[in-house]
Amino acid sequence: MDSITYISIATAIIVAAIALIVVFKTQILRETNSNTSPYSLSKFQLWLWTSVICPLFAIHWGWHFPLDPSINDTSLILLGIAGGVTLTSSILTQVSFANKRDKITKNIEKGLSAANKDLPKLKIEKESKGFWVDLLTGDGETMPVERLQNLIFTFVYVIVYVAFFFSLTKFIDPRTHEESMTLMNYINFDKLAFVLMGISSGSYLIGKGMNR
Repeated sequence: MDSITYISIATAIIVAAIALIVVFKTQILRETNSNTSPYSLSKFQLWLWTSVICPLFAIHWGWHFPLDPSINDTSLILLGIAGGVTLTSSILTQVSFANKRDKITKNIEKGLSAANKDLPKLKIEKESKGFWVDLLTGDGETMPVERLQNLIFTFVYVIVYVAFFFSLTKFIDPRTHEESMTLMNYINFDKLAFVLMGISSGSYLIGKGMNR
């Protein structure tokens, strides 16, 4: 291996380390900035895909140098889906929180402030019950099955993505157009694989909206 390969590996390790340090030292995966706030499933998924794809992007560049740094459509779509789910989930949370505040204000104006005590707490208002419990728990006290399904599919896709990257696969050199067997190649999911992920993510978001 040449110096560029070593640099890319070092970069990947540094990026992965930073991602882990940020998680343990901040509240980036929690619903709010409180140390006791529950963990967010959508934020965890976005963090996970970012922590996987960014280091592998650096390794891919170093392994195939002097080709220009590149990333494939599959990686971009995976990041896009995770980002879209996180954004949509955050919007749903803020809308629900704003609606609850409006209801509390109206109850006070009507002299029904005691009724506010009966309003159920949203997840964002609760305290953490543990990492895995938080990921699987919505606004209610139950654990919706769509959350479990979405989490399982996330881990499966991540494992497949990483395993393929480090396996020996065919590579076509864009300069010579010659085919060879090499490591460190991106996987290309087909359309049905993305449809499956979309269904899983959609079920999670629909369930999140209905539970509110």
